[in-house]
Amino acid sequence: SAEDMKSNLMTLGYAYFPNKPVAKRHSCEENFIFEKMDFRLSDEKNHPRVLNLLEKHKNTGLQEHDVDLIVIDTYQKAVGTETTASWEKIEDFLKKVKAQCPNTSCLIIDHSSNENHKKLVGHGVKERGARIVLNLSYEGSKQRDLEDPLTIQISMSNNYITPMDKAAFDVRFDNKKGQWTVIEPNLKKEFCDITKGYEKMNYYVSSIQKMMGVGKTKYGEIRKSCEN
Repeated sequence: SAEDMKSNLMTLGYAYFPNKPVAKRHSCEENFIFEKMDFRLSDEKNHPRVLNLLEKHKNTGLQEHDVDLIVIDTYQKAVGTETTASWEKIEDFLKKVKAQCPNTSCLIIDHSSNENHKKLVGHGVKERGARIVLNLSYEGSKQRDLEDPLTIQISMSNNYITPMDKAAFDVRFDNKKGQWTVIEPNLKKEFCDITKGYEKMNYYVSSIQKMMGVGKTKYGEIRKSCEN
């Protein structure tokens, strides 16, 4: 039900709210908003319904403050049958959001798997229209628990990202702490391969540092670790 979903969302959200000062925690709680949108965004007649919600919530929690993030969960529920035209309608909706609330971002959760995404009409158009695409995956295909490692990786971005930012990393939900934690990755081999690859292409060290997004000291540490 909608109430159960809201309860689950708040359970996850609370872990990220500060405990002190209390006023700041209350502010975070008030700004964590759940609205059930049981209608298709692929129908442009429904766009004003969301835009009205955005206007309404300018006065929820932090006054006269645009909603920071809209989460559409999921893309399939928002558009119904997926076609090339579906994304065109969503893109039109996003433009309307940007015009009304310039500081608002939109996260679209898409459950298309690596195995079936190529079969979906309009999948390529959808990915090209996004500013950034994050792939989330578990190892294997069996049902997983939140405490199992979840791999996250940037697969596409309209902005330049360094090779280090492209590296996959794992997260898991710690039930005892009630929060998501990052599993420290072993990136030594990947970073060594990247640096040695650039060196073989005869890039200057200063250029390699810029492309990797690291300073002189950090680059030196990486090169030294590669020798061990």
